Amino acid sequence: AERYPDDTMVLSQLYIAYKDLFLNDKAYETALKIIEYDKEQSYSYLYAADALHALGKYEEAISMYEISTKYTDDNLYANTMIANIYSVLNQGEKAVKLFKTKYPQLLNENNNYAYIQMCERNIEEVRDIMHKTLTKTHSEEELDKRAVQYFYKLNLDKKYNIDETVFKQFKTNKSQKDNQVINYYGKKDLYGHNPDNKTILIYNANGMGDMIMFSRYLHVLENHTKNIIIQSPKSMFRLMSYNFPQYEVINEGEIIDESKYDYTSSFFGLLINLEENSLKNIPYSSPYISVEESLIKEKEQYDFFSTNKKKIGIFWMGNPVVMPQRSIKFQELKPLFELTDIQLYSFQLSDFDYASQELKNNMSFIDLAPYISDFQDTAAFLKNIDLLVTIDTSIANLAGALGIKTYLLLPYDSEWRWFNDKEKTPWYDSVRIFKQKIPFRS
Repeated sequence: AERYPDDTMVLSQLYIAYKDLFLNDKAYETALKIIEYDKEQSYSYLYAADALHALGKYEEAISMYEISTKYTDDNLYANTMIANIYSVLNQGEKAVKLFKTKYPQLLNENNNYAYIQMCERNIEEVRDIMHKTLTKTHSEEELDKRAVQYFYKLNLDKKYNIDETVFKQFKTNKSQKDNQVINYYGKKDLYGHNPDNKTILIYNANGMGDMIMFSRYLHVLENHTKNIIIQSPKSMFRLMSYNFPQYEVINEGEIIDESKYDYTSSFFGLLINLEENSLKNIPYSSPYISVEESLIKEKEQYDFFSTNKKKIGIFWMGNPVVMPQRSIKFQELKPLFELTDIQLYSFQLSDFDYASQELKNNMSFIDLAPYISDFQDTAAFLKNIDLLVTIDTSIANLAGALGIKTYLLLPYDSEWRWFNDKEKTPWYDSVRIFKQKIPFRS
């Protein structure tokens, strides 16, 4: 870009690289350079708008999205993003009006509009959109499963106030025959089937946080089944094997004879597949995951734990592709490093957001990354600290499942699982929530 400052293709690739690295300030600066050379191209303004959106500068992002619509006839993306921002800002009525005004012909089959209605908790309209969209490709059994999934998402910020039985009454009256829904593993999904005296294969379909959070339901499932097989990623294998010795734990990707199991479920699916489960009655809010005492003692022997100061763990950045608004810039942690009565321990396994080596050197902490090979190691280190301060990521769930005192930092537009809880969460007794009160970030 320095050699060819007016080459918009080079600038576009640079923009994408900055976005992938969560360097949204630099991405925005690059987008402005692209606009300088491509003033009448909508993509130039979309780049800038997306960067502003990621930075939490919502009003500026809306203005930039609106400018982009002047240079193209295809404005669905720009208007969808504007609608999503309205939703984040608790201005759902503006989002609904925008869709109804500009895209009335798409309302019944538009997933983006369904998302807006989901945020507005308009149950009937979501059900209607879902059925009109999915009946072309999904069986009634699969539609019922999707309905329950939508229920849990609809329940996000409203503290469990949508009754499940009422929501399920919106089903269409189609035949209830078994449509043999097939999933990735070639077997019928557990949903809608009786697990009594059956063998269930549990697999990881989402992130490690989901695997930890919803593993609590294995104890519930155990009361109904003949046997459980857990398929685990390498990083979770030791932790799963130690905590669930009564089950067979196999490596993710390992080929398993289909005759060995009857049904399958993802870890998240256990929340949906076990009909007696409910967000109104979340089991095991006190510790349900443990780690070997010998491994805890082994970690305790490291010299960096020989201190009389409070031992505080920190984790500030997750995968930049997933929920970028949850992460915190390293330099914004500076006030923590000014406290003299604590020793900080970083559980961060990547170092791409230290901003500079000088900043990293000046903000002294113990980097645990070289000593961590999997979640079992992480769990043992967590048992040696007094407090974890973390964003919404897998380590927050691990600490909560271990019963470690945890301060969970949530963005204003946090994920569904934290509902509208402002201080405590029914998932974990040991976790205290600190949530942004306004939807803007610098």
